[in-house]
Amino acid sequence: MSSLCEGEKEMPRKKGDYRRVEEELRRIEEDIEFEYGKPFDELSYSEKKQVLLDHFFHGLPEYKESARDM
Repeated sequence: MSSLCEGEKEMPRKKGDYRRVEEELRRIEEDIEFEYGKPFDELSYSEKKQVLLDHFFHGLPEYKESARDM
């Protein structure tokens, strides 16, 4: 079911500034490599989980077992 009223046309989505996205991703990758001493792809599974939590949730306690334990 569409949220458009009868006779309305869906507007095309605007294109974003992908350069800014690429710059931000590059900055995040550099921060990870600086903090952990290696690129994200080379981190262990538990290190990757911790990096993602640190980045997206800013300072939650270290994630060791499962989210239920937090």
